Amino acid sequence: MIGKTLGHYQISSQIGKGGMGEVFQGKDNTLNKLIIVMPTTSTLPDNAR
Repeated sequence: MIGKTLGHYQISSQIGKGGMGEVFQGKDNTLNKLIIVMPTTSTLPDNAR
């Protein structure tokens, strides 16, 4: 995920990882501000969506 762009957010580094997932630091290219991103994943099986 490091180096990828999500919308107008540029992901620059991973700052943590644990039982709840991973946390990344990045930049909001629209506001020119530092951001923190914690992507979420679904735990539902494919047939329950």
